[in-house]
Amino acid sequence: MKKVLSFFCFVLLALAPSPSTAQTEKEFEESFKTAFKQFKQKSADDFKEFRDKTNREFSEFLKRDWEAFASECPQERPARPEPSVPPVAEPVKDKPKPRRLDVDATIPTVKKPVDTPADVPGVERVVPQKATEDKVPITFYGHNYGITPLLDAAFTLGDLTENEIAAAWSKLSALPYGKVLNECAGIRDTLQLNDWGYFLLCGEVARQFAGKDKGSEAAFLQTFLLCQSGYDARIARSGNELLLLAPSTVMIYGHSFLNMDGKKYFVLNKKITGSSAIYTYRQNFSLASKPLNMYITAVPRLSGETVAAKKRIGNAGETVEVPVNGALMDFYRDYPQCDFPVYMYAPVDGLTAEAVLPALRQYIDGKSELEAANRLLNFVQTSFEYKTDPEQFGYEKPFFAEETFFYPYCDCEDRAVLFAYLVRELLRLDVVLLDYPNHIAAAVGFSETVPGDHVRVDHRTYTVCDPTYINAQVGEAMPQCKTVSAQIIKY
Repeated sequence: MKKVLSFFCFVLLALAPSPSTAQTEKEFEESFKTAFKQFKQKSADDFKEFRDKTNREFSEFLKRDWEAFASECPQERPARPEPSVPPVAEPVKDKPKPRRLDVDATIPTVKKPVDTPADVPGVERVVPQKATEDKVPITFYGHNYGITPLLDAAFTLGDLTENEIAAAWSKLSALPYGKVLNECAGIRDTLQLNDWGYFLLCGEVARQFAGKDKGSEAAFLQTFLLCQSGYDARIARSGNELLLLAPSTVMIYGHSFLNMDGKKYFVLNKKITGSSAIYTYRQNFSLASKPLNMYITAVPRLSGETVAAKKRIGNAGETVEVPVNGALMDFYRDYPQCDFPVYMYAPVDGLTAEAVLPALRQYIDGKSELEAANRLLNFVQTSFEYKTDPEQFGYEKPFFAEETFFYPYCDCEDRAVLFAYLVRELLRLDVVLLDYPNHIAAAVGFSETVPGDHVRVDHRTYTVCDPTYINAQVGEAMPQCKTVSAQIIKY
């Protein structure tokens, strides 16, 4: 920043008109543009020289003996013994008095996600190009692009020794890979990909450069592209194959990992069961420091067939047809299981939102906060078929909000995520999730006094709203949830 400010001060002083030789406005503007272009080129040249030096040093470092680390077994998402059938709230004359429920104050605060900085020194975005004869074709969730080839033939590794890996890094870093990074950055920005989307894009490029059946070569190339893009990725070796390791901003379930320097480095290019010895290095590429930010702050612009689901609104037989982007569902299917805030705070695709929100807005029009919340609660309780994840998929799978409309069944956490989204969008109220040992519900911070079961979070009252407790009103918690503590999921 100081360098840039110094440059502008220099330019302004150098180009300032003098009493004897005053430049015209146009001449001044042209001189400034020329000076800035020269400065920009000089900065790019300086960084390229610095990055080349860094690559040479890192290549030498890779020749050293790698250390053996014991991989940690994949951490599976805790399975809840959810009911096979959702309970129904029975109308009774004398309901139990509302009570303040216990919360677990020991849970760590979830930090609000921020966009990972997209700017990488030396990388410029270019408009994505379609595949041509001189480009390598890339297919990515319904889009077809062309990438500049790095080599005349498929990339290969002679063996997986440290010397071979170092030689391959040196060879790649001597090639004009900057063009590939520019093209990947252009695709990333055009499709609004988050870090995981960019990770997958680099993987597809790597497989095209290496060949579909060359897993180790693809892992090496993908790691190389991620490192040059600023991500803290590293190569590892297990048996006769290479692995790709990277840390994340949240827990990634179902993937083995190494504990290294206070970080969890997840094995992301393949699933490893059990604990095994993995060989890698401690010092990473010095220009690569970003973990993968798994939060989604913009919906990916993917292209696929539209799938529509019809959902009932209220008791008068009115329905709304909700379209869902099939390519986005494929992307979310390939998303690793993460912590719940990743799903809770993800934006919803406009295709889906523009269908369901106006219909529900009309449904709650003119109602008080409490009446509107009860209507939204009933919509989620009664318009979706219930089935647990193990029954539907054979494993735990939290949904992004659109997935609840896409799949035929959903369970308690999926309903809680969808309900939280609807309340935030339609009522503009704050929502937290209540994570019980065998259930997830929601609680809303109303701006008016609302009676019922509630929790206190950060000196504020949140009233329980349970989208799985069929026919339950705002303020009614399941009986079994009244005597156990819940963890609070919020920013």
